[in-house]
Amino acid sequence: MKTLRRSLALGVVPALALSALVAAPTAASTSTVDVALEWYDVTADTITAAGAPTQVTNNRTWAIAWLAASRAVLRSPAGSTPYDEAALAGAVHETLVTLVPARKTELDQSLATTLARIPDGPGESAGVAAGRQQAKEVLASRANDGLESTSVNAPFTPPPAAPYTIGSPTAPGVTRTYNNWHQLTVENVDARVWSGIHTRTADTVGATLGKQVAANALRNADKLFR
Repeated sequence: MKTLRRSLALGVVPALALSALVAAPTAASTSTVDVALEWYDVTADTITAAGAPTQVTNNRTWAIAWLAASRAVLRSPAGSTPYDEAALAGAVHETLVTLVPARKTELDQSLATTLARIPDGPGESAGVAAGRQQAKEVLASRANDGLESTSVNAPFTPPPAAPYTIGSPTAPGVTRTYNNWHQLTVENVDARVWSGIHTRTADTVGATLGKQVAANALRNADKLFR
């Protein structure tokens, strides 16, 4: 069975990058289920059932839940698999119950299923408590973060030739003036990282890919539009 820390790194990919730290399995754990993948599926099912109107809302939920989970696991006692598993489940459960309260019954059942496989004891209890605490701290840090989902897909009119000024539907009166698209791209990457939407690596790779796609389109424009 893959160790929990390596599995957690895989589970966090949609929301954040986490180094794969390997913890030696202990005889105290009787779990035969990969808890990280189990709660990855719980997160996906919960977000699907919630039916948020915009993807950015879903991204925010992923980011908060798995940031809390990673912090709880990375701060766990060395070699404590029951603690790790309980901490991960506790963090994701607390986040999802808070952000998607309509799914509390299903989430409580998922948590009970996970904890039933973990030996009762101080490791399990401390892990759940640590996970919940990390979730509460991340949720508190993101409260009133200014996310306004109704503005995400608002109609956009291309600006005139540089220099050009762009306003914000969520911050009336606030504008930014740009002299080139590179400057705008750099700030857009920063904004998406600070908003918890993507990791910096994902955005910089995306910007590079965009340049490559545009270059290919320009090279083959004649063929593409015939």
